[in-house]
Amino acid sequence: MAATFKSASLKIQYAVGMDGDKQLKQARTFGNIHENATTTEIEAVKNAITSLSAYAVVQAEIVTTKTI
Repeated sequence: MAATFKSASLKIQYAVGMDGDKQLKQARTFGNIHENATTTEIEAVKNAITSLSAYAVVQAEIVTTKTI
């Protein structure tokens, strides 16, 4: 049985400040990523989005869901 694409999203996590010694983070998720989108294309979108932010990027990830 083959897995079937269900959805994909781009999750970007930002460093928004400090609370004592603890780094405060905030995440934004952007959905509706096309099944055929390449990593290079998604990275270009991530770079465009993060260039508009005043906060530093901690992590960015692609989350893909498939049904089996």
